[in-house]
Amino acid sequence: AQPQPQLQLQLQQGGEASNNGDSSMDGTTVEASQPPADLSHAGLRPLGSFAPAATDPAQGGVAQSVPASLPPLGGASAAAAGEAWNITGGSSSSSSASQDASRGDGAHVELGGVDQEFLPSKPAGQPLPAQPETTRAPQMRGAVMAAAAADSMKKMSSSLASAAATASKAFGHAQLPHVSSALNVPNIHIPMLKQETVTLTTTTTTPPRCGFREDEINYPGNDLRFVDSVFTSEDCCQLCAQEATCMAWSWAKGSSKASSNVCFLKGSEPKYTLSRIKDADFVSGMPVQIGREIDVEDPRPGLSLFCFSLVVPWSYEPSMLQMQFEEKTSIFDCDEYVTYSNKVLEVAPGVRTVIVDSSLQCVKGGEFKTALNTDIFLTVWDKVISDGHFLLHDWTVKVDPDAVFFPGRLRTVLEAYSESVNGTYLNNCPMGMHGPLEVFSRNAVSRWASGMPACSSYFNQLCSGPCRWGEDMYIDQCLMKVLSVNREYDAKLLVEDHCSPPAGWKNCLDGSVVSIHPFKTVDGYRACMQSSESAAAGSEA
Repeated sequence: AQPQPQLQLQLQQGGEASNNGDSSMDGTTVEASQPPADLSHAGLRPLGSFAPAATDPAQGGVAQSVPASLPPLGGASAAAAGEAWNITGGSSSSSSASQDASRGDGAHVELGGVDQEFLPSKPAGQPLPAQPETTRAPQMRGAVMAAAAADSMKKMSSSLASAAATASKAFGHAQLPHVSSALNVPNIHIPMLKQETVTLTTTTTTPPRCGFREDEINYPGNDLRFVDSVFTSEDCCQLCAQEATCMAWSWAKGSSKASSNVCFLKGSEPKYTLSRIKDADFVSGMPVQIGREIDVEDPRPGLSLFCFSLVVPWSYEPSMLQMQFEEKTSIFDCDEYVTYSNKVLEVAPGVRTVIVDSSLQCVKGGEFKTALNTDIFLTVWDKVISDGHFLLHDWTVKVDPDAVFFPGRLRTVLEAYSESVNGTYLNNCPMGMHGPLEVFSRNAVSRWASGMPACSSYFNQLCSGPCRWGEDMYIDQCLMKVLSVNREYDAKLLVEDHCSPPAGWKNCLDGSVVSIHPFKTVDGYRACMQSSESAAAGSEA
């Protein structure tokens, strides 16, 4: 019987562990004692591409160095990580296999897949290169490396057993009884790196202080929203800085009567330029510390306008005001504007109506068959007066939503008029003041506020009860006949269907008239406005 070959498998670990905690690992060599020459039919051949290592008498043989390393951390599969043990083989001829065997090379098993972070391979006899610091906790590295080494040895043992089985089949025997399956694993010193203390520092960034503010100044209009319970102007400024569309802010001081400790955040619409209004109850500014601001200017002396409109919620009027906001026209081109209604409506972005206590319902009748709306507007005027906005402006203007109104043209007209002791108001029709556009000086409104009771008594006696007039006639008669307010007529104020308008007036070809009334649809209003603006531009050219 032919003697059965013996295949001795053993592991040799190169390198030593120094006493100072450093490690120099030359790689792991797995070797088999030389097989007989007739193993060529098994397809086994030595690696043959590595320089032989020095003979180690303690191990009793000559080993070829095979650079090896532990598998990657994290539990990746051997195939995916490229760490399979490879017994080199293939379709080599018997002669080539015999030549390899005659050189005395042993068959080697190689562990692939290098973990460059922890155990890099290096040429034999050279020092281990310095490794860069990583973000892993240093006190965990030694434990991780040891676990990885143990796992690799376990895989090595399994793979060598598989190699023995493969060789047995190659010889055509059911088993190789003299094959040693023992795997002698050398002691490997895994140095523990010095424990390091990592200090994490958290830095809180303090926002820059507000870059620009003005005491006793209000920027009315362009409201995005308002915030209650804001107790300093600096807090109001920071709120503006945090809101991407906020260009300016106004803060109502704690001493403010109407709205204490309220921050009003201002956007860029509808006014391109905000008016700087003197108001002891406010502080205003802009978040220039973050590069945002809007143009602000003082009103022309004697020409500051406070404009308001009354809105009937169930009518066409809310849509008219929304369109006017979008077109940046009518009351939204005044220095300050307010809308009133009997319920809160957002008639445009940031424009909410102020509530008045009225049903806003009336009938037509009386001597002139007009809307008997005096009681409604007396309630509105009570609110206008109590809010006090009119005191901050030279002129107060009441505008109907269906009146095409050009504030810039009104300022031009008002250059011809001045304030008087009892105040001044403008008559817009030879037949008496009509309601679509009413213009009063500051003193005129103050006189009207204080004289309302006297007028009510006078007219109740004159008419033997409430006079069946519209609001416009009532206030005109009160100011002129009872309160002795200066009354001025100006034909440029209004073109209206109830005040003998010129032929073709609905074409709106007059580029100088302040207001044209009525236009009760969005399209009709816009067409009239654009036509009048084109006429004004043509006359200036």
